[in-house]
Amino acid sequence: MNSSHYTKDLRICDDYLQFQNHLKDSRKLDDLIINTLNTTVLTATFRSQGSDATKQCQQLGDEIASRAAYRNELIASCLSRTNDLMAQNDMNENHRKALIFQRRQLQNERNVEEIVSTNTEKTFYERCRDFYTPSKSGTTTALMK
Repeated sequence: MNSSHYTKDLRICDDYLQFQNHLKDSRKLDDLIINTLNTTVLTATFRSQGSDATKQCQQLGDEIASRAAYRNELIASCLSRTNDLMAQNDMNENHRKALIFQRRQLQNERNVEEIVSTNTEKTFYERCRDFYTPSKSGTTTALMK
């Protein structure tokens, strides 16, 4: 699934279960990274038969980076929206408590996202380092091999 499928609609911030399901859907590539790498970046035998590991790693790396950036942006936007709502003085105590709880859940999602991204990047690097390395600036550069 291409990350262009995802749009940043902040209405999703209002329903935490829907938000969580949306993040879960967006994390499928990260959750299946080992399987994806095993089927995408084939063994040396397959590469000798014409498989382009550099191109495959670059495409996969770009997709991973795009999805991670989208999720980070969405989480930050929802946190900001929740903080803005909490700053309003015209709400009852139950609504304020619900927003505090929502903010904690969003902060937890930010922590989960950091762990997911770290694990995905580590696994990706271990498998693709001989063919491709994304640059630190977010743009990508292929290794000369």
